[in-house]
Amino acid sequence: SVGNFFFAGARVFFGSLDAAIFLYSRVSRIPDQCRVLPAISTNDHLMLAAELEDGTMIHGQSAISHPTDPDACTVVNKHDMQPMSAPVRRIMYLSSQGAHREHEIFPSGNKEVLAAIAETSAVVYGCGSLYTSICPSLILSGMGEQIAQIQRPKILLLNGSVDRETAGMDATAVVRAVTAALNRTHSARSGSSL
Repeated sequence: SVGNFFFAGARVFFGSLDAAIFLYSRVSRIPDQCRVLPAISTNDHLMLAAELEDGTMIHGQSAISHPTDPDACTVVNKHDMQPMSAPVRRIMYLSSQGAHREHEIFPSGNKEVLAAIAETSAVVYGCGSLYTSICPSLILSGMGEQIAQIQRPKILLLNGSVDRETAGMDATAVVRAVTAALNRTHSARSGSSL
């Protein structure tokens, strides 16, 4: 999307996702009383990956959400995609830094976001791609714990249509996926049940 290109370019230019978000907030005239914060604040090179129920690993947000042939000049239609070989078991972050080529890491949630959750009147899980937009923010260390601590409404807005990530899922399955992400149920480093 245009927003992703904007953030990628601004992050490279400024060397900071926080600065890119600040610039976007100003360009798009987000009101001053609103705060836009990244769920994760790092300059590390991370990759999103999905482990499917059949053991298949898919590396990269685009490969999970809307895989394309890089040699074909086609327009991506996220709602007209080939289904995955099995449902997503879990989503995770990978890093290629360090001794191993790609290995799972467990990044922490942005401290500003965690503090803002403690002060919020409600948590709203917005519309978006379940496994490449919503769940990646929820599996961050500290995120599920902070959300569980507050005794305020938690509201999940469901998408109006099904895409590759949610094919075959009903509303209950989406809620279970969000809960599993918050609890890091299938993670190699599971949290306690929240």
